[in-house]
Amino acid sequence: MAYEGKNVETIALHTGWRSDETTGSVAVPIHQTTSFQFNNTEHAASLFALAELGNIYTRIMNPTTAVLEERLSLIRFKILQELETILSHLLICMAELIISLRII
Repeated sequence: MAYEGKNVETIALHTGWRSDETTGSVAVPIHQTTSFQFNNTEHAASLFALAELGNIYTRIMNPTTAVLEERLSLIRFKILQELETILSHLLICMAELIISLRII
């Protein structure tokens, strides 16, 4: 689930997981398993071909690491947005300084 928070700290806590429908738990569950069951052979084939997203094997993808990956991805995106804003502001300030020095 996409989370539209603005603060990096909030994003780190809430992106990728809201709550468990059965228990109401808001903590990300730790799935202590190494493998997952497929619906049928076609389902397995589409997962391994990456035609469909899903859990295959713990080292490849599992629900716990999927939440972590989503959080890190969004945090990186937000930090890059903040850096772009800072850099844009610095470039504008530098341009204003250069213009003002040429006028003097």
